[in-house]
Amino acid sequence: QPRNGDNDTKHIGMVFGGIVLLGILSLFAVHYRRKAEKREGVLESAHDLSTIATESDVEAGSMKTHLPNGVSIYWIKHQLSEKVKEQGFNLTSTLYEIENLHSQDKGVLRKIGGQQICPRDGKLGASVVDSIEGEDNVGSVSFILNHSWSYSIGDIIDTLWDHCFYNNLDPKRTYVWAGFLCSNLNRFVEEGGGRSLEMHQEFHEPLHTRIYSIGNVLAMISPWIEPVHLRDAWGIFDIFTAIDAGCDLTVVMTPGEKKKLIMEALQHESQLLDLFDAIDQAEIATAETVHPEDKEYIMDMIRENPGVNKVDSDVNRMLRGWAKDEIRKALKYHEGRSKDASKDENYASMCLKVGNVLSRVDESSDALALYRKVHEVHTNIYGTKHEKTVHSHARVVMELKASGDLEGAKEELKYAFELTKTESSINFAAVKKKSPTSTIMKKKHRLRRPNNKFGRARPF
Repeated sequence: QPRNGDNDTKHIGMVFGGIVLLGILSLFAVHYRRKAEKREGVLESAHDLSTIATESDVEAGSMKTHLPNGVSIYWIKHQLSEKVKEQGFNLTSTLYEIENLHSQDKGVLRKIGGQQICPRDGKLGASVVDSIEGEDNVGSVSFILNHSWSYSIGDIIDTLWDHCFYNNLDPKRTYVWAGFLCSNLNRFVEEGGGRSLEMHQEFHEPLHTRIYSIGNVLAMISPWIEPVHLRDAWGIFDIFTAIDAGCDLTVVMTPGEKKKLIMEALQHESQLLDLFDAIDQAEIATAETVHPEDKEYIMDMIRENPGVNKVDSDVNRMLRGWAKDEIRKALKYHEGRSKDASKDENYASMCLKVGNVLSRVDESSDALALYRKVHEVHTNIYGTKHEKTVHSHARVVMELKASGDLEGAKEELKYAFELTKTESSINFAAVKKKSPTSTIMKKKHRLRRPNNKFGRARPF
Protein backbone atom coordinates (compact mmCIF):
# COMPACT_ATOMS: atom_id res chain seq x y z
CA GLN A 1 0.00 0.00 0.00
CA PRO A 2 2.69 2.56 0.84
CA ARG A 3 4.40 1.79 -2.44
CA ASN A 4 1.16 2.29 -4.38
CA GLY A 5 0.58 5.53 -2.47
CA ASP A 6 3.98 6.75 -3.53
CA ASN A 7 3.10 5.94 -7.13
CA ASP A 8 -0.16 7.85 -6.82
CA THR A 9 1.69 10.83 -5.40
CA LYS A 10 4.20 10.73 -8.24
CA HIS A 11 1.38 10.40 -10.76
CA ILE A 12 -0.46 13.38 -9.31
CA GLY A 13 2.78 15.39 -9.34
CA MET A 14 3.43 14.54 -12.96
CA VAL A 15 -0.12 15.49 -13.94
CA PHE A 16 0.14 18.79 -12.04
CA GLY A 17 3.53 19.52 -13.62
CA GLY A 18 2.11 18.79 -17.04
CA ILE A 19 -0.78 21.18 -16.44
CA VAL A 20 1.62 23.93 -15.35
CA LEU A 21 3.81 23.32 -18.43
CA LEU A 22 0.80 23.45 -20.74
CA GLY A 23 -0.28 26.69 -19.07
CA ILE A 24 3.14 28.26 -19.64
CA LEU A 25 3.22 27.12 -23.25
CA SER A 26 -0.25 28.51 -23.85
CA LEU A 27 0.83 31.89 -22.44
CA PHE A 28 3.79 31.96 -24.83
CA ALA A 29 1.50 31.01 -27.70
CA VAL A 30 -0.92 33.82 -26.85
CA HIS A 31 1.96 36.32 -26.58
CA TYR A 32 3.47 35.45 -29.95
CA ARG A 33 0.06 35.24 -31.61
CA ARG A 34 -0.79 38.74 -30.41
CA LYS A 35 2.58 40.02 -31.58
CA ALA A 36 2.04 38.46 -35.00
CA GLU A 37 -1.48 39.88 -35.18
CA LYS A 38 -0.15 43.32 -34.27
CA ARG A 39 2.48 43.18 -37.02
CA GLU A 40 -0.03 41.79 -39.52
CA GLY A 41 -2.43 44.60 -38.66
CA VAL A 42 0.30 47.18 -39.16
CA LEU A 43 1.27 45.67 -42.48
CA GLU A 44 -2.36 45.69 -43.63
CA SER A 45 -2.53 49.32 -42.59
CA ALA A 46 0.64 49.97 -44.57
CA HIS A 47 -0.96 48.39 -47.62
CA ASP A 48 -4.04 50.56 -47.16
CA LEU A 49 -1.95 53.69 -46.82
CA SER A 50 0.04 52.83 -49.96
CA THR A 51 -3.16 52.82 -52.03
CA ILE A 52 -2.95 55.78 -54.37
CA ALA A 53 -4.60 56.93 -57.55
CA THR A 54 -3.56 58.87 -60.57
CA GLU A 55 -5.58 61.89 -61.66
CA SER A 56 -7.43 59.82 -64.28
CA ASP A 57 -8.16 57.13 -61.70
CA VAL A 58 -9.71 59.71 -59.36
CA GLU A 59 -11.94 60.99 -62.12
CA ALA A 60 -12.98 57.44 -62.99
CA GLY A 61 -13.60 56.64 -59.32
CA SER A 62 -11.16 53.73 -59.37
CA MET A 63 -8.05 53.07 -57.29
CA LYS A 64 -4.90 51.02 -57.82
CA THR A 65 -2.26 49.84 -55.37
CA HIS A 66 1.52 49.67 -55.44
CA LEU A 67 4.46 49.90 -53.08
CA PRO A 68 5.14 53.35 -51.56
CA ASN A 69 7.42 55.58 -53.57
CA GLY A 70 10.41 57.57 -52.40
CA VAL A 71 12.52 60.35 -53.87
CA SER A 72 15.93 59.51 -55.32
CA ILE A 73 19.06 60.79 -53.62
CA TYR A 74 20.10 62.10 -57.03
CA TRP A 75 16.98 64.30 -57.30
CA ILE A 76 17.43 65.60 -53.76
CA LYS A 77 21.05 66.60 -54.40
CA HIS A 78 20.63 68.13 -57.85
CA GLN A 79 17.02 69.28 -58.12
CA LEU A 80 15.85 70.05 -54.59
CA SER A 81 19.02 72.03 -53.84
CA GLU A 82 18.38 74.18 -56.92
CA LYS A 83 14.76 74.82 -55.95
CA VAL A 84 15.94 75.87 -52.49
CA LYS A 85 18.36 78.39 -54.01
CA GLU A 86 15.72 79.68 -56.46
CA GLN A 87 13.53 80.64 -53.50
CA GLY A 88 16.30 82.76 -51.96
CA PHE A 89 17.59 80.22 -49.44
CA ASN A 90 20.89 78.35 -49.29
CA LEU A 91 22.06 74.91 -48.22
CA THR A 92 22.58 76.04 -44.63
CA SER A 93 18.85 76.81 -44.34
CA THR A 94 16.92 74.40 -42.13
CA LEU A 95 13.77 72.55 -43.09
CA TYR A 96 11.88 74.85 -40.73
CA GLU A 97 13.18 77.84 -42.69
CA ILE A 98 12.48 76.61 -46.21
CA GLU A 99 8.99 75.40 -45.24
CA ASN A 100 7.24 77.21 -42.38
CA LEU A 101 4.25 75.02 -41.57
CA HIS A 102 2.84 77.68 -39.24
CA SER A 103 2.28 80.01 -42.16
CA GLN A 104 -0.29 80.03 -44.93
CA ASP A 105 2.43 81.22 -47.31
CA LYS A 106 3.77 78.17 -49.08
CA GLY A 107 7.48 77.50 -48.85
CA VAL A 108 9.81 75.57 -51.13
CA LEU A 109 8.30 72.12 -50.50
CA ARG A 110 4.61 73.01 -50.73
CA LYS A 111 5.20 75.01 -53.89
CA ILE A 112 6.69 71.99 -55.68
CA GLY A 113 3.35 70.17 -55.57
CA GLY A 114 1.11 73.18 -55.06
CA GLN A 115 -0.42 73.02 -58.54
CA GLN A 116 -0.56 69.22 -58.75
CA ILE A 117 -3.61 67.06 -58.05
CA CYS A 118 -2.95 64.81 -55.07
CA PRO A 119 -3.40 61.18 -56.21
CA ARG A 120 -4.62 60.19 -52.74
CA ASP A 121 -7.59 62.54 -52.31
CA GLY A 122 -8.03 64.11 -55.74
CA LYS A 123 -7.59 67.63 -54.37
CA LEU A 124 -5.26 70.40 -55.47
CA GLY A 125 -1.89 70.28 -53.72
CA ALA A 126 0.33 67.20 -53.63
CA SER A 127 3.46 65.99 -51.88
CA VAL A 128 6.88 66.28 -53.49
CA VAL A 129 7.07 62.54 -54.25
CA ASP A 130 3.72 62.70 -56.07
CA SER A 131 4.82 65.71 -58.10
CA ILE A 132 7.92 64.37 -59.82
CA GLU A 133 8.39 61.74 -62.52
CA GLY A 134 11.10 59.61 -64.06
CA GLU A 135 13.01 56.56 -62.85
CA ASP A 136 16.02 58.70 -61.94
CA ASN A 137 13.84 60.77 -59.62
CA VAL A 138 11.20 58.56 -58.02
CA GLY A 139 10.80 54.83 -57.31
CA SER A 140 10.07 52.15 -54.72
CA VAL A 141 11.46 53.12 -51.33
CA SER A 142 14.93 51.89 -50.35
CA PHE A 143 14.84 53.22 -46.79
CA ILE A 144 13.16 55.70 -44.47
CA LEU A 145 15.05 58.76 -43.21
CA ASN A 146 14.50 59.64 -39.55
CA HIS A 147 15.56 63.28 -39.08
CA SER A 148 14.88 66.57 -37.34
CA TRP A 149 13.33 69.61 -38.99
CA SER A 150 16.08 71.68 -37.41
CA TYR A 151 18.68 70.04 -39.69
CA SER A 152 19.87 72.04 -42.67
CA ILE A 153 18.98 70.87 -46.14
CA GLY A 154 22.71 70.79 -46.98
CA ASP A 155 23.46 68.46 -44.05
CA ILE A 156 20.66 66.12 -45.09
CA ILE A 157 21.92 66.04 -48.69
CA ASP A 158 25.53 65.43 -47.61
CA THR A 159 24.50 62.64 -45.25
CA LEU A 160 22.41 60.80 -47.86
CA TRP A 161 25.07 61.20 -50.57
CA ASP A 162 27.77 59.99 -48.19
CA HIS A 163 25.65 56.96 -47.30
CA CYS A 164 25.30 56.06 -50.98
CA PHE A 165 29.02 56.52 -51.61
CA TYR A 166 30.22 54.29 -48.76
CA ASN A 167 27.64 51.59 -49.46
CA ASN A 168 28.15 51.52 -53.25
CA LEU A 169 24.57 52.61 -53.93
CA ASP A 170 23.47 54.28 -57.15
CA PRO A 171 21.93 57.66 -56.14
CA LYS A 172 19.59 57.47 -59.14
CA ARG A 173 18.21 54.12 -57.95
CA THR A 174 18.24 54.74 -54.21
CA TYR A 175 14.96 56.22 -53.02
CA VAL A 176 14.23 57.69 -49.60
CA TRP A 177 10.94 58.12 -47.77
CA ALA A 178 11.05 61.24 -45.60
CA GLY A 179 8.19 63.23 -44.11
CA PHE A 180 9.18 66.52 -45.75
CA LEU A 181 9.21 64.84 -49.18
CA CYS A 182 6.51 62.19 -49.00
CA SER A 183 3.84 63.61 -46.67
CA ASN A 184 1.45 66.09 -48.24
CA LEU A 185 2.43 69.28 -46.44
CA ASN A 186 -0.35 71.11 -48.25
CA ARG A 187 -2.79 69.32 -45.95
CA PHE A 188 -0.81 70.16 -42.83
CA VAL A 189 -2.19 73.70 -42.52
CA GLU A 190 -5.89 74.48 -42.69
CA GLU A 191 -7.25 77.64 -44.20
CA GLY A 192 -7.01 80.25 -41.50
CA GLY A 193 -3.61 79.14 -40.27
CA GLY A 194 -4.69 76.30 -37.98
CA ARG A 195 -3.40 72.76 -38.02
CA SER A 196 -5.30 70.18 -40.01
CA LEU A 197 -7.41 67.80 -37.95
CA GLU A 198 -6.03 65.02 -40.15
CA MET A 199 -2.41 66.00 -39.45
CA HIS A 200 -1.50 62.85 -37.52
CA GLN A 201 -2.89 60.57 -40.20
CA GLU A 202 -1.39 62.61 -43.03
CA PHE A 203 1.99 63.39 -41.52
CA HIS A 204 2.99 60.98 -38.74
CA GLU A 205 1.01 57.74 -38.94
CA PRO A 206 2.15 56.89 -42.50
CA LEU A 207 5.76 57.17 -41.33
CA HIS A 208 5.29 54.71 -38.46
CA THR A 209 3.29 52.34 -40.61
CA ARG A 210 5.94 52.37 -43.34
CA ILE A 211 8.68 51.74 -40.80
CA TYR A 212 7.09 48.33 -40.27
CA SER A 213 6.43 47.66 -43.94
CA ILE A 214 9.77 48.89 -45.39
CA GLY A 215 11.99 47.65 -42.58
CA ASN A 216 15.06 49.78 -43.36
CA VAL A 217 15.62 53.02 -41.44
CA LEU A 218 18.40 55.61 -41.41
CA ALA A 219 18.45 57.70 -38.22
CA MET A 220 20.35 60.93 -38.79
CA ILE A 221 22.27 62.20 -35.75
CA SER A 222 23.72 65.72 -35.72
CA PRO A 223 25.77 67.17 -34.19
CA TRP A 224 27.37 64.02 -32.83
CA ILE A 225 28.34 65.52 -29.48
CA GLU A 226 24.81 66.68 -28.54
CA PRO A 227 22.33 65.34 -31.12
CA VAL A 228 19.37 67.69 -31.53
CA HIS A 229 17.21 64.75 -32.54
CA LEU A 230 17.47 63.20 -29.07
CA ARG A 231 15.66 66.15 -27.52
CA ASP A 232 12.71 65.67 -29.88
CA ALA A 233 9.94 63.34 -28.69
CA TRP A 234 9.04 62.40 -32.26
CA GLY A 235 12.69 61.54 -32.97
CA ILE A 236 12.91 59.23 -29.94
CA PHE A 237 9.56 57.63 -30.72
CA ASP A 238 10.49 57.01 -34.36
CA ILE A 239 13.75 55.34 -33.33
CA PHE A 240 11.88 53.14 -30.85
CA THR A 241 9.33 52.21 -33.53
CA ALA A 242 12.16 51.03 -35.78
CA ILE A 243 13.67 49.00 -32.93
CA ASP A 244 10.31 47.50 -31.98
CA ALA A 245 9.63 46.57 -35.59
CA GLY A 246 12.94 44.73 -35.85
CA CYS A 247 14.09 46.99 -38.69
CA ASP A 248 17.59 47.39 -40.03
CA LEU A 249 18.38 50.61 -38.17
CA THR A 250 21.49 52.54 -39.19
CA VAL A 251 22.68 55.74 -37.54
CA VAL A 252 24.15 58.17 -40.07
CA MET A 253 26.02 61.47 -39.77
CA THR A 254 27.26 64.19 -42.06
CA PRO A 255 30.82 63.70 -43.40
CA GLY A 256 31.89 66.70 -41.31
CA GLU A 257 30.56 65.22 -38.08
CA LYS A 258 32.21 61.89 -38.89
CA LYS A 259 35.55 63.66 -39.32
CA LYS A 260 35.14 65.52 -36.02
CA LEU A 261 34.43 62.29 -34.20
CA ILE A 262 37.47 60.55 -35.70
CA MET A 263 39.98 63.41 -35.49
CA GLU A 264 38.92 65.32 -32.39
CA ALA A 265 36.78 63.29 -30.01
CA LEU A 266 39.38 60.71 -29.04
CA GLN A 267 41.65 63.49 -27.85
CA HIS A 268 39.10 64.86 -25.38
CA GLU A 269 37.47 62.71 -22.70
CA SER A 270 34.97 65.46 -21.87
CA GLN A 271 33.50 65.41 -25.40
CA LEU A 272 32.93 61.67 -25.29
CA LEU A 273 31.36 62.01 -21.86
CA ASP A 274 29.04 64.69 -23.27
CA LEU A 275 27.96 62.28 -26.00
CA PHE A 276 27.06 59.52 -23.53
CA ASP A 277 25.41 62.08 -21.29
CA ALA A 278 23.22 63.27 -24.21
CA ILE A 279 22.28 59.65 -24.96
CA ASP A 280 21.43 58.93 -21.33
CA GLN A 281 19.35 62.10 -21.08
CA ALA A 282 17.25 61.12 -24.12
CA GLU A 283 14.03 60.36 -22.25
CA ILE A 284 10.73 60.62 -24.05
CA ALA A 285 8.88 62.03 -21.03
CA THR A 286 11.16 65.10 -20.92
CA ALA A 287 11.70 65.45 -24.68
CA GLU A 288 9.88 68.26 -26.46
CA THR A 289 7.59 68.72 -29.44
CA VAL A 290 6.76 71.87 -31.35
CA HIS A 291 3.08 71.42 -30.55
CA PRO A 292 1.92 70.31 -27.04
CA GLU A 293 -0.81 68.11 -28.53
CA ASP A 294 1.88 66.08 -30.31
CA LYS A 295 3.46 65.21 -26.97
CA GLU A 296 0.07 64.17 -25.55
CA TYR A 297 -0.53 62.03 -28.64
CA ILE A 298 2.84 60.26 -28.24
CA MET A 299 2.48 59.69 -24.51
CA ASP A 300 -1.04 58.28 -24.95
CA MET A 301 0.33 55.78 -27.47
CA ILE A 302 3.13 54.48 -25.27
CA ARG A 303 1.96 54.99 -21.68
CA GLU A 304 0.37 51.56 -21.22
CA ASN A 305 2.00 49.56 -23.98
CA PRO A 306 4.94 49.38 -24.39
CA GLY A 307 5.46 51.83 -21.51
CA VAL A 308 7.77 54.81 -21.07
CA ASN A 309 10.59 52.80 -19.45
CA LYS A 310 10.60 50.31 -22.32
CA VAL A 311 10.92 53.10 -24.90
CA ASP A 312 13.72 54.83 -23.00
CA SER A 313 15.72 51.67 -22.29
CA ASP A 314 15.51 50.32 -25.86
CA VAL A 315 16.53 53.63 -27.42
CA ASN A 316 19.32 54.06 -24.87
CA ARG A 317 20.69 50.58 -25.53
CA MET A 318 20.71 51.10 -29.29
CA LEU A 319 22.36 54.53 -29.12
CA ARG A 320 25.02 53.38 -26.67
CA GLY A 321 25.80 50.52 -29.04
CA TRP A 322 26.09 52.98 -31.90
CA ALA A 323 28.38 55.29 -29.90
CA LYS A 324 30.70 52.41 -28.99
CA ASP A 325 30.79 51.22 -32.60
CA GLU A 326 31.77 54.71 -33.81
CA ILE A 327 34.49 54.94 -31.17
CA ARG A 328 35.85 51.54 -32.24
CA LYS A 329 35.92 52.69 -35.86
CA ALA A 330 37.77 55.85 -34.88
CA LEU A 331 40.34 53.88 -32.88
CA LYS A 332 40.72 51.45 -35.79
CA TYR A 333 41.37 54.40 -38.10
CA HIS A 334 44.15 55.73 -35.87
CA GLU A 335 45.56 52.22 -35.43
CA GLY A 336 45.78 51.89 -39.19
CA ARG A 337 47.58 55.22 -39.53
CA SER A 338 50.21 54.25 -36.98
CA LYS A 339 53.49 52.76 -38.21
CA ASP A 340 53.35 50.24 -35.38
CA ALA A 341 50.36 50.58 -33.06
CA SER A 342 51.78 47.94 -30.70
CA LYS A 343 54.53 50.43 -29.77
CA ASP A 344 52.73 53.74 -30.34
CA GLU A 345 52.41 55.89 -27.21
CA ASN A 346 49.95 58.28 -28.89
CA TYR A 347 47.68 55.39 -29.83
CA ALA A 348 47.94 54.02 -26.27
CA SER A 349 47.01 57.46 -24.93
CA MET A 350 43.84 57.49 -27.06
CA CYS A 351 42.90 54.01 -25.89
CA LEU A 352 43.46 55.10 -22.30
CA LYS A 353 41.21 58.16 -22.63
CA VAL A 354 38.44 56.17 -24.28
CA GLY A 355 38.82 53.43 -21.66
CA ASN A 356 38.43 56.01 -18.89
CA VAL A 357 35.23 57.31 -20.48
CA LEU A 358 33.75 53.84 -21.00
CA SER A 359 34.60 52.95 -17.41
CA ARG A 360 32.79 56.03 -16.13
CA VAL A 361 29.65 55.30 -18.13
CA ASP A 362 29.56 51.67 -16.94
CA GLU A 363 30.75 50.00 -20.14
CA SER A 364 33.20 47.92 -18.14
CA SER A 365 33.98 45.11 -20.60
CA ASP A 366 34.88 47.59 -23.35
CA ALA A 367 36.94 49.68 -20.93
CA LEU A 368 38.79 46.59 -19.74
CA ALA A 369 39.71 45.57 -23.30
CA LEU A 370 41.20 49.02 -23.91
CA TYR A 371 43.10 49.04 -20.61
CA ARG A 372 44.63 45.69 -21.53
CA LYS A 373 45.66 47.11 -24.89
CA VAL A 374 47.30 50.11 -23.17
CA HIS A 375 49.18 47.77 -20.83
CA GLU A 376 50.34 45.69 -23.79
CA VAL A 377 51.66 48.77 -25.63
CA HIS A 378 53.42 50.07 -22.52
CA THR A 379 54.99 46.64 -21.95
CA ASN A 380 56.27 46.63 -25.52
CA ILE A 381 57.69 50.13 -25.22
CA TYR A 382 58.98 50.31 -21.66
CA GLY A 383 59.17 46.74 -20.39
CA THR A 384 57.39 45.21 -17.39
CA LYS A 385 59.11 47.19 -14.64
CA HIS A 386 58.54 50.73 -15.89
CA GLU A 387 56.27 53.02 -13.90
CA LYS A 388 53.87 53.55 -16.85
CA THR A 389 53.52 49.81 -17.34
CA VAL A 390 52.72 49.33 -13.66
CA HIS A 391 50.14 52.11 -13.80
CA SER A 392 48.40 50.69 -16.88
CA HIS A 393 48.31 47.25 -15.28
CA ALA A 394 46.83 48.79 -12.14
CA ARG A 395 43.94 50.10 -14.24
CA VAL A 396 43.25 46.58 -15.49
CA VAL A 397 43.11 45.32 -11.90
CA MET A 398 40.88 48.18 -10.77
CA GLU A 399 38.43 47.70 -13.64
CA LEU A 400 38.17 43.98 -12.91
CA LYS A 401 37.46 44.74 -9.28
CA ALA A 402 34.91 47.46 -10.15
CA SER A 403 33.06 45.10 -12.50
CA GLY A 404 32.81 42.48 -9.75
CA ASP A 405 35.35 40.06 -11.20
CA LEU A 406 37.32 39.61 -7.99
CA GLU A 407 38.89 36.34 -9.14
CA GLY A 408 40.18 38.03 -12.26
CA ALA A 409 41.57 40.90 -10.21
CA LYS A 410 43.21 38.41 -7.86
CA GLU A 411 44.95 36.62 -10.75
CA GLU A 412 46.23 39.90 -12.16
CA LEU A 413 47.58 40.87 -8.74
CA LYS A 414 49.36 37.51 -8.50
CA TYR A 415 50.95 38.23 -11.87
CA ALA A 416 52.03 41.69 -10.68
CA PHE A 417 53.40 40.25 -7.44
CA GLU A 418 55.49 37.68 -9.29
CA LEU A 419 56.96 40.44 -11.44
CA THR A 420 57.78 42.72 -8.53
CA LYS A 421 59.22 40.09 -6.17
CA THR A 422 62.56 40.24 -7.92
CA GLU A 423 62.34 43.74 -9.38
CA SER A 424 63.77 46.08 -6.77
CA SER A 425 64.23 48.87 -9.31
CA ILE A 426 60.53 49.77 -9.47
CA ASN A 427 59.85 53.09 -7.74
CA PHE A 428 56.94 51.98 -5.54
CA ALA A 429 56.78 55.34 -3.78
CA ALA A 430 56.18 57.07 -7.11
CA VAL A 431 53.61 54.47 -8.12
CA LYS A 432 51.78 54.94 -4.84
CA LYS A 433 51.98 58.72 -5.12
CA LYS A 434 50.69 58.74 -8.72
CA SER A 435 48.39 55.77 -8.42
CA PRO A 436 45.36 56.14 -10.68
CA THR A 437 43.06 55.14 -7.82
CA SER A 438 42.73 58.55 -6.19
CA THR A 439 42.67 60.40 -9.53
CA ILE A 440 39.95 58.22 -11.01
CA MET A 441 37.90 58.42 -7.79
CA LYS A 442 37.94 62.20 -8.00
CA LYS A 443 37.07 62.24 -11.70
CA LYS A 444 34.30 59.69 -11.28
CA HIS A 445 32.69 61.72 -8.50
CA ARG A 446 33.08 64.96 -10.41
CA LEU A 447 31.72 63.62 -13.69
CA ARG A 448 28.96 61.45 -12.32
CA ARG A 449 25.49 62.67 -13.35
CA PRO A 450 23.13 62.03 -10.40
CA ASN A 451 20.01 62.85 -12.43
CA ASN A 452 21.05 60.56 -15.26
CA LYS A 453 18.54 57.73 -15.58
CA PHE A 454 20.93 55.34 -17.30
CA GLY A 455 24.31 56.65 -16.07
CA ARG A 456 25.64 54.03 -13.70
CA ALA A 457 29.17 55.33 -13.13
CA ARG A 458 30.71 53.60 -10.16
CA PRO A 459 32.81 55.65 -7.74
CA PHE A 460 35.41 53.32 -6.27
